[in-house]
Amino acid sequence: MKKFSLALLAGALLWVQPQAAAQTLSSVQVAPCPSEATPGGPVLKRHAPESDNQVTPEPQSSSSNQQPCDTIANANGANQTAVEIRLEGLINVPESDVRKRLREDRLIPTTDSLANAGAVAKAEEGLRQILFEDGYRRAQVSSRIDRRNQEPPVLVFLISEGSPVAISEIRFKGNRVFSSQILTEEINACLAGFQKDKARVFNEDIFAYCEHALANFERSQGYLQASLSSTVDEVAGGLIISIDASEGLLYRVGRFEIEGANHLSEQQVRDVIDMRAGDLADGEKLSKALYEKLKAIYGEKGFIQYTAEIQPEFHSSQRAPEGIADFKITIDEGHKFRVHKISFRGDDFSQSELRPLLLLREGDVYNQKLFEETVRRINETGLFNFVDKDRDVDYRTNEEEDLIDVAIKITKRQPQDVSRSNQ
Repeated sequence: MKKFSLALLAGALLWVQPQAAAQTLSSVQVAPCPSEATPGGPVLKRHAPESDNQVTPEPQSSSSNQQPCDTIANANGANQTAVEIRLEGLINVPESDVRKRLREDRLIPTTDSLANAGAVAKAEEGLRQILFEDGYRRAQVSSRIDRRNQEPPVLVFLISEGSPVAISEIRFKGNRVFSSQILTEEINACLAGFQKDKARVFNEDIFAYCEHALANFERSQGYLQASLSSTVDEVAGGLIISIDASEGLLYRVGRFEIEGANHLSEQQVRDVIDMRAGDLADGEKLSKALYEKLKAIYGEKGFIQYTAEIQPEFHSSQRAPEGIADFKITIDEGHKFRVHKISFRGDDFSQSELRPLLLLREGDVYNQKLFEETVRRINETGLFNFVDKDRDVDYRTNEEEDLIDVAIKITKRQPQDVSRSNQ
């Protein structure tokens, strides 16, 4: 699998007409179960990781004895305990992903609501929807309640995944600039990057992402207002996906207005963007410049809270074959942080044995590049389980004094693992 690209997702949203969206906080909150953290790397499930690196899908967990650990607070603030659940019958869909989705969608009944048939039926339907989105469109789900003497009941889901439904054909309509062959090759390459030998199995999340990636490909060619919308029809041989492609006008760069850059000159920002008036307006290039390259530059200077916003303004005449796009870029540099403390958490080991690997010291201006190099050096020792620079690091900032504490979570490798890796 491939991680989501932050620049790609940002680029996918930059050039469409913004719409107002309201967010509301639910009165029910579920605390994540720490024992269900995925040990070997992020997986592609409804969330957007930050790079294009390819990772291997998680192996299927066969555990059916998951202990309850979710606490739910109702609207009155009273704590309720999520019922213990077991998932029986999962073969191809990772159990950790399913449990995570059930928690996120608040589908796990509480011990108080377990007697409510509606709550259980809602959980069954939600589980069917999770499997549906993962390509198992004919999955069957039922449940039973196992009651044990003097112990809390267990809700057991009985699952028959069925066969995943494959994509038999992808059709394009409305496209006039990019041929259907080119578009098909692009989206198929994206799907294969995630699923490799299962590229034709339909997964709703993956397909939606690849559809965004395809629109971003068109935007990288100057069609900044390109948009795609798809419909899925199930036929005897699988799924036929019809994609309506609206490319819009070809845009060239007009002018850039840059605000908020105080610790970089305006010319430095322009040099990173590397587009001049009259150039083809490359939406992907602009996104990478702001959300990857400039973010990295500011990160080396201690500005780890750097963000940027792009506001495009499109100009075109009624019959002109091309348009002009002006861009207002607003940069929020945030605070410049110095290192207050770097510590290691985990197994019992001497802090002094890791100190020589640190390329940052207390009092230094925080430098993200040097910190990532430090993590790489720790991993190269081979003495510890792999440290992920994002998931295995905790940051705590003091914005009043512009200080940052960094805690790296480390676990020693078992002797048999070290010997195996040296063979």
